[in-house]
Amino acid sequence: MSYGVSVFFILVLMCIIASQSYLPKWLKWLVGVYYSLGILLFSYLQTRLADKWYVHTPVPDEYWDANSRLTDLFAAVFFIPVCIFFFILYYNWFKKLKKPLHRVYLGISVVPVLLIGFVCFFMFEFLYGYRP
Repeated sequence: MSYGVSVFFILVLMCIIASQSYLPKWLKWLVGVYYSLGILLFSYLQTRLADKWYVHTPVPDEYWDANSRLTDLFAAVFFIPVCIFFFILYYNWFKKLKKPLHRVYLGISVVPVLLIGFVCFFMFEFLYGYRP
């Protein structure tokens, strides 16, 4: 299974984190290690699960149930910290802005960010946890 989409989104997240000057360097490294180990663990467990069940044809429902549970777990592990991180980012950006118009623009920018986050979550669930 290809994990290119997940790696791409994690790299984008790492670029966003690296560009934030107020975050301490140890936190940036911690987030990088967390997501790197998370994607490695997810790919290992999903490959191990596939190796166990793909010897049977057709693939039994137990595989799809286990794969969906694994994907749901890692979706929570990946996306809940991202939501918290973006909440902290928006809070700090909002504090930094002085002009009310800029704060309105920042508030409006929450909508596309939420939409992109929902699309990423949907893609992750659909690509890795789809059950036919």
